[in-house]
Amino acid sequence: MITMLIKKLKKSVVLLLTTAVFLAGCGKRVEQQIAEQLELGNKYLAEANYEQAIVAFNKVIELDPKQADAYMGLTQVYVETADFEKAVQVLENGKAYLEDSYDERLKDVYKEQANSCSDDLKKLHTFLEKLEKQKYFNEAFYLEMAEIYGERGMRDAEEGFLETGYHVCKTDKLKNESERASDEHQERLLELAGGRQLNWGWSYSDFDRNGVHEMLLEEFEEGYHDAGVKKDLYDMELYYVSDKKMKKLYLKNNIPVILKENKETPRIALCFYLKITKPEEKAGEYSLISRLLSQGTKNRSAEELAAEMDENAIECFSEMKQDYIRIKAICLNEDIEKCIELMADMVQNSTLADTEKEKFKLKGEIQAELDSPKSRAVDAYYRNIYANHVYGNTFTKILEDIDSIGYEQLKMLYDGLLSDSAKVVSVAGDFEEEKILDLFNKYFNNVKNGTERDSKIPAPVLGENKLVKIAKEDASQAQILMGWHFPPIFSGDYPAILLLNTILGASGLSSRLFVELRDKKGLAYVVRSGYETFEKSANFSVYIATEPKNIKTSLEMFNVELEKIKNIPVSEQELENAKNNLLGKREFILETNLQQASQIGFYEDKGLGCDFEEKLVEKIKKVSVKEIQNCADKYIKDPHVLVVLAPSKYLGDIE
Repeated sequence: MITMLIKKLKKSVVLLLTTAVFLAGCGKRVEQQIAEQLELGNKYLAEANYEQAIVAFNKVIELDPKQADAYMGLTQVYVETADFEKAVQVLENGKAYLEDSYDERLKDVYKEQANSCSDDLKKLHTFLEKLEKQKYFNEAFYLEMAEIYGERGMRDAEEGFLETGYHVCKTDKLKNESERASDEHQERLLELAGGRQLNWGWSYSDFDRNGVHEMLLEEFEEGYHDAGVKKDLYDMELYYVSDKKMKKLYLKNNIPVILKENKETPRIALCFYLKITKPEEKAGEYSLISRLLSQGTKNRSAEELAAEMDENAIECFSEMKQDYIRIKAICLNEDIEKCIELMADMVQNSTLADTEKEKFKLKGEIQAELDSPKSRAVDAYYRNIYANHVYGNTFTKILEDIDSIGYEQLKMLYDGLLSDSAKVVSVAGDFEEEKILDLFNKYFNNVKNGTERDSKIPAPVLGENKLVKIAKEDASQAQILMGWHFPPIFSGDYPAILLLNTILGASGLSSRLFVELRDKKGLAYVVRSGYETFEKSANFSVYIATEPKNIKTSLEMFNVELEKIKNIPVSEQELENAKNNLLGKREFILETNLQQASQIGFYEDKGLGCDFEEKLVEKIKKVSVKEIQNCADKYIKDPHVLVVLAPSKYLGDIE
């Protein structure tokens, strides 16, 4: 009996041991499967093969629901495909396993969703309503998004985030910031009602120095009624320019007129370009001129000008870029004659009389702008990469010169522009071709198309490396900006440069800098590259805002990624993804009549031809892997400019 019990016991032990070995083997196989699927998911994500990435990450979660990396990867897939609702749902499903990373990742997703709405205020308002309904409690999120939109000049969005944040969080900081933004908004409304328009910073215009990328607000807020405006000025909607008909004609005074027809909207957008071919003697001269054009004419005071625009639902304003002054206007087709008449009055008859008042306002705006650490870093960057050149006439340079600029000097400079400079008119919208030409011939008959088409502004030279350290003791983030001179838009390398920029840092979440420095290293939320072209030069830059302790690491990572793109060919798939990204964005930023009119006028002003965009698209499609590498190797090299802003204790050992 005992012998039999012993035998049974031995069999049980053997069975238990066999089972344990079997289970251990299964466990190892499962772990291996998880690792393989995670690797596959990340690979597919990097290649933008999102369908397969979803399959792989879901397989991991099926094998082990506690795999935090799978939830993070799946979230990223849905962010990349702009399916933010699913991204949030995935995070909710994995919340228990994500621990501390849940809150930060959810904030990132909401940031991306907010940024995706930046050109559609109705969509943004819907998003904010959702956050309020969900009671998304995250003070830092609302403050950060408000700052981002504030820096972009989109004040309505800035105010929206602060108001929503305060309603949800009820913190003193959000309350104070919301009240500040509201007060500033009312001041801007009053500015508008009085016809006093800022040179930059309007919420419906994204500040873009090369003049190509313009954005419009979808609508004006009801609050404009409270500012004394008689009616909703524009009820501006984003109209899509689907009709590709385009013509180049000439006025009787030989000014070229580029016409792009779009019968789907009753609105018309017009642009008038005055080419800048001579460098200004004192920084800020052209900026002041562009601001003063709407401050009254020989026929109308500033108040009368604003009242007529209000009465006829016309928007008309001027702006200065590095190589031109542009007057832009938007109106209903039924008000086109009045619009062209007012535009012509501003162009030909502006008195420029409020010079001292405008100088005072400009100084105040610049000083307020330079309070921002990012603005100070950017200012230093341009001042050094274009040292002793008109392109380097930054805010700080304007502050140095502005007090010595007088009325007579500005009047002489503008009269010279009006008589000597080459000019371009561009029109997009629902118009009658013959009527447009007749009206421009009628009201612009005294404007000469000058002979000065070739710029006398010299090409800037960067002779040596420059390191600029800016100590700002209260800076919570270090601002790092590094850049090089690049060839401008006229270069045969231009299409490849655009794609190089897209791959390196201009394609958002999928860009190399974002993936390597943000996703993998966690160095910063904001990291990008940029390419900016003027007539005589261009610059290419990389930028990051990071914690001061990460300055060295960030610079090292910049160098790693720059060397990598110079020495290792990008894959065909990465190049194809970049082309799709770039071409998609170019279509998106050319959706409105004003965007279209601005672009075709810009290209014509540069002598590239109004059909340059169509030709450029075809060239972008043909760019090869080798061309990307050649551009990186050819242009990303010394000399360069490096600007670092941070508390002084972090600046000492930067070289």
